[in-house]
Amino acid sequence: MIDQEALWFNQTSLHKLKDGLLAQFGEFEELSLIDHRLELLNNIIVIPDFWNEVIGAEYSSFPLFADKEEARAELSGHLDPGSETVTAVVLTRNEERSIHRCLQSLLNEVDDIVIIDTGSSDATLSIIESIQSPLIHVHHEEWKDDFSAVRNVGIDKSAGDWIFFIDADEWISRESNGKVKPLIQMFSRFPLKHSLTISPLIVEKDKSSVVGVKRIFHRASGIRFFGDVHEEPRKNEDPTLESQENINIELKVEHDGYQEDILQSKKKIERNISLLQKVRKKEPENPRWIYFLVRDGMERFSADEMEMLFQKGFAFCRVENYQSSKNYTIPLTRLLLQYRFKQKNFKEVYRTAEQLEKYHPEDSDALFFSKLARLFELWEEQKRMLQEVVQFRDGQSGNEYGALHPEGLHIDCLIGALLFETGMYERAKEYFDFLDSQNVMKPVQEMYQQAFSRLREL
Repeated sequence: MIDQEALWFNQTSLHKLKDGLLAQFGEFEELSLIDHRLELLNNIIVIPDFWNEVIGAEYSSFPLFADKEEARAELSGHLDPGSETVTAVVLTRNEERSIHRCLQSLLNEVDDIVIIDTGSSDATLSIIESIQSPLIHVHHEEWKDDFSAVRNVGIDKSAGDWIFFIDADEWISRESNGKVKPLIQMFSRFPLKHSLTISPLIVEKDKSSVVGVKRIFHRASGIRFFGDVHEEPRKNEDPTLESQENINIELKVEHDGYQEDILQSKKKIERNISLLQKVRKKEPENPRWIYFLVRDGMERFSADEMEMLFQKGFAFCRVENYQSSKNYTIPLTRLLLQYRFKQKNFKEVYRTAEQLEKYHPEDSDALFFSKLARLFELWEEQKRMLQEVVQFRDGQSGNEYGALHPEGLHIDCLIGALLFETGMYERAKEYFDFLDSQNVMKPVQEMYQQAFSRLREL
């Protein structure tokens, strides 16, 4: 049976409710609360596994209201954002490059900001102090190679009802200005709010985006972080995450900390690998840590090490539950596909892409890597063809009467075409200009001359 509170998150039911109230009572001010709720619900960007079970997959009717005053009271009681507060938590250590930008983006979005500094030796702390905001509270904590420990200190120091973790190299996008509290407060009356994590949309510098990074939860939920790096929030210390649910919302958080120069300057990859190996000793059969080891170590581990990690990762995944957002089968398969392409093992690229398609039909990564692998194979085949044809041409002596061209100019035409198809455009142009001067192979010439014209237009 659907919780009556959950009806206020069912978009179909809300539309029906508004239509019914308009027909019964006409326009009144509180109807705008329905519009506002519907607008906020449109910011849920990935419908979670549990959503329909909680709110109802189909239309469910609200109890009838006796009069307009009761309707107004019910709308206000269920749709008013209420007074629950939001604390932003930022971890810092030598973040002078980005901390001012991060904090400025938060000042008008949250009720207060808790900073946990783990030993900055650059200008980070003086920059924070220069902002001179009573909303900012700085606490100092010794760094012990454990991000979850520091995040849990941030939880303990927070006073808000909701806690929003944002990294120092991130900032609230201008597109989401004014959205932070309304989006979070919407869930203040959600039936599962004490078992809920919320993931903002993280937008990278290259405009790619990441979902599923759990950053927001209610302070009364008892959720704590676990993991030395790539730490995750867990309710009741449950590594299966079966006692909690996650929602992705279009609250845009921009991030630029994974640019190559920044990664190198802060040696993030080496640090991450070291801490991931440490946390794997605590949970050796949790595929989460293997997934991140593979992702972060792909350019650093040997081929044997990578094969071992993939083998163990898939062995520890519950493949029968691959569709769950809590399962790592599909993410690991995507990484394996990427790795096989990097190896130029195109046969395995096709096999892995086919497997990924079975898990996730019409998967864009499967399409991308399988088609790109085919292009590379064709390109390699064209290079081999070019080498063979050039060797053939070099070995020709004398005229071959009865052939398409007795002097072998048709073979020169083929060389020109293969030079073009393998990207050696200047040499291809020389061949086709020569053939044009000889007034031979006109149909093929015209096709490639048109191609050269299109290239000049680019």
